[in-house]
Amino acid sequence: MLDRVGKGCGDRPGGGNGGAIYNEGGSVTIQGSTLSDNQSRGVVVTGVGGGAIYNTGGGTLQLIDSALSDNQVSTIAGAGAAAQGGAVYNDSGSTLTAQNSDF
Repeated sequence: MLDRVGKGCGDRPGGGNGGAIYNEGGSVTIQGSTLSDNQSRGVVVTGVGGGAIYNTGGGTLQLIDSALSDNQVSTIAGAGAAAQGGAVYNDSGSTLTAQNSDF
């Protein structure tokens, strides 16, 4: 469990998903935290996602009493590239539960 995660937790330039947190198949609970000013930037044809959090591979993500603000995702790749999930990217087959949280 992550408790009281702060501002500017991460920046994954050059092809990273999840500016602060990348969860692949695990179980993550974030409680009473603020994730802000994170960036996920990519130079990939397939795109990039999750300015603050990227949840994939059947992972479970719980956000409780938390705030995600001013997170960004962008790509400078060629045609067909996508930038998805400014705050959170939740892949198909993965679970996201948000309780009393702001995006």
